Amino acid sequence: LIVVVLLIVFFVRTRTEQSYDSDLI
Repeated sequence: LIVVVLLIVFFVRTRTEQSYDSDLI
């Protein structure tokens, strides 16, 4: 479960990197 959450978080961060430049670091 932890691995799945990490993958989702990582994908979301990389996908919303343009919107959130340095907010979820």
